[in-house]
Amino acid sequence: MTPLLIAHRGDSAHAPENTLPAFEQAIRKGADWIEMDLTLARDGEVVVSHDFTLWRRARSRRRLRDLKAGELTRVDVSRGFPSFSPTGVPPLREVLAAIGSQLPLYLELKSEGGGRRRVTHRQLLGRCLELVPRSSPHALASFDTGLVRGALQAKRRTILILSDPAALARLSASEARALYAVSIRQDRLEEAFVEHLREKGQRIWTWTVDTESEILRALQLGASGICGNDVARLRAALARHAGDLG
Repeated sequence: MTPLLIAHRGDSAHAPENTLPAFEQAIRKGADWIEMDLTLARDGEVVVSHDFTLWRRARSRRRLRDLKAGELTRVDVSRGFPSFSPTGVPPLREVLAAIGSQLPLYLELKSEGGGRRRVTHRQLLGRCLELVPRSSPHALASFDTGLVRGALQAKRRTILILSDPAALARLSASEARALYAVSIRQDRLEEAFVEHLREKGQRIWTWTVDTESEILRALQLGASGICGNDVARLRAALARHAGDLG
């Protein structure tokens, strides 16, 4: 079976990451899922951004947590993509309204770490649970096992993201079985770990996969979801290697 093509922050090779134009472009190019990153604005609204500051994308040192969602929509984060009109940080509710009925969304809850952030993490999870209905096809995801555990307890589709396979042991056996998928960084995707997950009947996703060699390796190892920045390149590569899927 051909793996799912997951657009990493939308079609982020060709559009400003984590913006509606990137998401809409990913849909047009044939993505099966769209991955995006979530954090909180000052007013408690969930907004879509990988970073906690605006420096990389807008050359502003302001933190997202210090601005309201409405203010963030007016910050131009299209830096590096001169052909695009200025576009701001979108609220999750706006993204759900615009594309949430078109394909499933892989919603990564960002975690800054540290005990002082736990209240913020609970707030982020709580707001996401309010915005994403239990009946929806969307999945909540995180590196943070506390957030993953909370999403599982709320009976949501839940993805554990890993850069270290050993981190899976932080979940109980029953929690691990309840995961919708385990998504592991592509350079840590190894045959022994894949077999371990397969024995438990778990879906195996991998990120961020962009080169031909990375795509072929992910296919050979049996990944059922491949997350990358260039949707058209991924779609073409999956078509070329369809015969390798066995």
